[in-house]
Amino acid sequence: MGAWGLIVDAVLPVPIVFICLLLAPAPRWFTRGTLRITERTLGLEFFHTFKLLHVMLVISGLAFLSSCRTTAALYSSSAKEDAMMNVPNMLSASLGRRWRAERNFWLSALTFFSWCVLARLYVVVRRLAQLNDRIEELQAKPLPEDIPLQSPTGPIKDVPEPVDVVEELKKAK
Repeated sequence: MGAWGLIVDAVLPVPIVFICLLLAPAPRWFTRGTLRITERTLGLEFFHTFKLLHVMLVISGLAFLSSCRTTAALYSSSAKEDAMMNVPNMLSASLGRRWRAERNFWLSALTFFSWCVLARLYVVVRRLAQLNDRIEELQAKPLPEDIPLQSPTGPIKDVPEPVDVVEELKKAK
């Protein structure tokens, strides 16, 4: 298996699976479990320094830059070679090289972009879970009765009763 086979079979599916799991509309227990699994997976350490996320970003970024260079080189040299393409086999070989270069470019772009999206999405979903937990915690606490309502100008003395808009409109007719 070549380097592109490794990217297609191993490096590309991981972020796509985690992105789908993090974005799935699921109960809170499922989201928390997915966050734990994602954190453990992305936090795997290499050489006690680098995390899996950083290694995959570097690998996919290098693959993307390499495929950009290869694709640009094929397209810049193609004008010279097109003049010499009188033989169908040479034309097929040239078009095959271009097709592979373009395919590798799009695969590497998708891989790099997927890892970048996963990194940011994980942070956002984790923060959302923390905020939801905080809201639940605050809603569980009853408000003390002895705290007066405050406004920017001072304490509120007379709080009018809420007005039912529908009833007011019926009375006005």
